[in-house]
Amino acid sequence: MVIAASLTRDMPNRVSPGEEVTVTFSISGMEVGKEAGVSEIVPGEITVKEQEVEGAEGTPNYQVVDKNHKWAFKAASSSCSVEYKFNAPSEVGQYNFDAVYALPPANIDNIKSTLTVRVITCGDGYCEGDENSDNCEADCPKPAEKVEEKPSVVGWVIVAVIVVVGLIIYFAVVKKKKPAE
Repeated sequence: MVIAASLTRDMPNRVSPGEEVTVTFSISGMEVGKEAGVSEIVPGEITVKEQEVEGAEGTPNYQVVDKNHKWAFKAASSSCSVEYKFNAPSEVGQYNFDAVYALPPANIDNIKSTLTVRVITCGDGYCEGDENSDNCEADCPKPAEKVEEKPSVVGWVIVAVIVVVGLIIYFAVVKKKKPAE
């Protein structure tokens, strides 16, 4: 019986030139002690500077052939992760990342990603970097002010009238029930 693992990728889709980027593959549904691995083709302009595998037995095997980064390991738990870091290229543009396989078999069609390197610009529709509602309201609108509702004077008057009418009725009924002497 073959159980397919679930593989997901977490990475930003927009960054500034030179910004540090972290890519994380999360693998769930692993069988402890079984072989696992991920292979990722990293765009040629990018150099991986750090990489780490969590949830592995022993030391994972990490290889780079051309721009294909490969991680192979035995699963120590049902959830494992592969993380790597790099600095975004200094040239503005789009960079495609392509995971080419995962072991055990997993659906990798959903983890192709594009990283857009761009200069942060006020008015581009994204609230990011140093932008905030004070220096770029076009991208970072100010939150709507909450109006604190104060108890209504009319409401208190109505409550007071009901209490007074209730007391009058109560004393009128109590007085009627007392026998005359």
